Amino acid sequence: MNEGVEDRRQKVTFHTLRHTFASWLVEDGTDLFTVKELLGHADYKMTSRYSHIAADGLRAAVRRLDKAPAEKAEMATINAE
Repeated sequence: MNEGVEDRRQKVTFHTLRHTFASWLVEDGTDLFTVKELLGHADYKMTSRYSHIAADGLRAAVRRLDKAPAEKAEMATINAE
């Protein structure tokens, strides 16, 4: 997997895979408690080091908040009919 890779920052290691695993879980919406348990961490401080949330994920969260009130109003109208 790392054959021919000279720069150690470009090599895939167990730590790289673990970090990617945690990051993907968080980006997909998995709560930090679950990620903490899956990684076997004693506290959230360690988990937060592995779980950098991508800017795209933050933007998506804001978009969900923006459309949530409109969807709730629409559902209230449908239920009232």
